[in-house]
Amino acid sequence: MNTYPQTGEAQFSDLERCIALAIIDHNHNQNARKLTVPIDEWARKRRVMEGPADNPMDVLLNFLPSAIRKISPQGVSLFAIDYFDPWLGPLIARRDRLDAFDLRYDPRDMSHIYLKDPDTGAWRSVGRRDGLSEPITLWQHRAERGRLRTTGRRPIEDRTAIRREIAATVDASASRKQQMKALTRARHAADAPNPIKPCLFPGSRTRGSGPGPSATGLSGRGLVRWRITSSPPPLRFLVRKMRFGLPISKGRAGSATRSLAKPTTPCVFC
Repeated sequence: MNTYPQTGEAQFSDLERCIALAIIDHNHNQNARKLTVPIDEWARKRRVMEGPADNPMDVLLNFLPSAIRKISPQGVSLFAIDYFDPWLGPLIARRDRLDAFDLRYDPRDMSHIYLKDPDTGAWRSVGRRDGLSEPITLWQHRAERGRLRTTGRRPIEDRTAIRREIAATVDASASRKQQMKALTRARHAADAPNPIKPCLFPGSRTRGSGPGPSATGLSGRGLVRWRITSSPPPLRFLVRKMRFGLPISKGRAGSATRSLAKPTTPCVFC
């Protein structure tokens, strides 16, 4: 058995050569139990095919790892690498109506992948979108990404300080918004009429100062149809007098009746 020198390192191509030689040696040796030679048995039992021999590319694709990816405007993404080719342009235009693509990739060379054309069914090579054609293995690609992730990572203190500043800015903005909403509600509440107080026209007198202005000048407009007087007595006093049969003054009773009547049109000053 061949041994590698201690000073050197075995290349991946050397490993492939050793595996191929081991397969050839097995096929040319006699089987100890069946006493047959595999290469002779294959030559004797193989069927003669009318078509051409197997295409080396088809054999390679059958042994390569497979994956399924959806096409996007950037092409096809695999292991954080975007692959694109001009013949993918028409497929991108109708990507919403296409199923996921079947692809093959060679871990020994990630500079391109093999994509199955959905229209013809043929396997076509697709290069990297960034234009790099230098062969790179999948293990080298992952190691490089790990190195970039480690060297490009910022200290946790810097990220924490920026996030705290963002949170403080958001909280301050929210506080200002709440203050503006409170001021707006207070201004609207101050301008809104009080439904508890009686509605008086400008120039009318307060309670107990005598009758208010007449609606004679406004009757032509159809705004008010009764005479506004002083405020009526509380309802509980009227109920109590009626229960015990006490007399009710005509003026105040009429005033109360007229005050509790429903206007035909709303008051324009409310």
